[in-house]
Amino acid sequence: MKLPPILSIIWARRAVFAVPVVGALIGSSIAMAVTPPRYMASARVVLNYIKPDAETGIVVNSKMVETYEKTQIDFLREPEVSALAAEAMGWLDLPEMQEAYALRDPQDTRDMATWAAARLMGGISAVMVEDSNILEVRYTAASPEMATAMVGAIRDAYLQASTNQLRRSAEERANANALRLRESNKRLAELEAQKTRVERATGLILDASRRELDAAKLANLASARPRAPVVDPGQGRPSVQANNLAAVDAAIASRAGGLGPNHPQYQAMLRQREQAKAMAEQAGQRENAFSSFFQSQARAEAALFEALKAKVLSQRPDALQLKLLQDQIDREREIATSLAESTAEERQGSTGEQSGLIPIGEPSEARESIRSNSTLIISTAVAMGVLYGALLALLVEFLARQVRSAEALQAAASAPVLGVVPRNRRRGPPRRGRWPKPRRLPAGRAAAVQA
Repeated sequence: MKLPPILSIIWARRAVFAVPVVGALIGSSIAMAVTPPRYMASARVVLNYIKPDAETGIVVNSKMVETYEKTQIDFLREPEVSALAAEAMGWLDLPEMQEAYALRDPQDTRDMATWAAARLMGGISAVMVEDSNILEVRYTAASPEMATAMVGAIRDAYLQASTNQLRRSAEERANANALRLRESNKRLAELEAQKTRVERATGLILDASRRELDAAKLANLASARPRAPVVDPGQGRPSVQANNLAAVDAAIASRAGGLGPNHPQYQAMLRQREQAKAMAEQAGQRENAFSSFFQSQARAEAALFEALKAKVLSQRPDALQLKLLQDQIDREREIATSLAESTAEERQGSTGEQSGLIPIGEPSEARESIRSNSTLIISTAVAMGVLYGALLALLVEFLARQVRSAEALQAAASAPVLGVVPRNRRRGPPRRGRWPKPRRLPAGRAAAVQA
């Protein structure tokens, strides 16, 4: 069975192909042998996103938990956290660190804290503990003591950086609310001034129930007015004095036939009638005066009601404008009050100490070194060696091509192949008695061959 063309070329150049493969294998073995051991320590933190935050009341939605966890892991690798950890470990005061910082690239304009944080970030990693809200912070170093001390400093720096971030966020929100509060107070003052101008121009004033005073007075008059027409309660009825006079007249009429004009009783009855008549006239005058007063008062009240009604109707557009201004003032005052309360809460939150993160226990000590994954390194090195070896074999074949088959010869010579002579694969001299015997050629033919 014939191999594919590429495999046949690689097999023909197997010596060239084997050099990168063997070199990669030897190089990976040497790298694993000389690589110093690394030690990894870990510390755990509880991400308290299940309960609402005590200060902000923020709750992480269940759909955003994965995003929140990834954000916290990315934040752990921020330069701010590493800079705090480096400062806590005293790296910024070490003479060798200061010397290395002085010898850095002149184009590097970072400050020493950021520069030290960049060197520290390479060993930081974090994973979430399975089926929990616990974040495991890890750090890898050349010694177990350094790994244990550094992972504790990184966890403390992570907690401090989270607290600082919450403080900055609260301070930014407080400043934004304070700016909005100033704008709201400015709008409120403008509305109050506009309301004062309208009141002075129209003479309208709203009471506590947001009603115009004349309209409130008109409503009180309307509620106090009787529904039926006003009638004098004494009109149409005879008074007591009139009844007495009628009774005296009736008595005189009944006794006039039996008594003479000069009879004492008759004279007494006439005098009684004069007194009753005088009293009836006085009562009638009083009733007429009272009726006139009552009617004039009713007419005055009706005129006042109609005048006040006309005034209220004429001032209705101005009253409506005044009420609209009062509505805007009340709404703007509510906004200003809410902003003031929110600003005070954010100011208080900017000085808080809680970040929603709870450390668990002490950092775990790094007892065993972390060796490189030999299987992965060797397999990767061999794969790269095979790839480079194949490319090198193909390159050598391209630079020095050879004919190794009838098909290749036919393609190169552009001529048909008449026959193929099999290759003699026997090595060494033939066995005894197997050498071919020489034959003597005829003289003519020998001369032709020599010629």
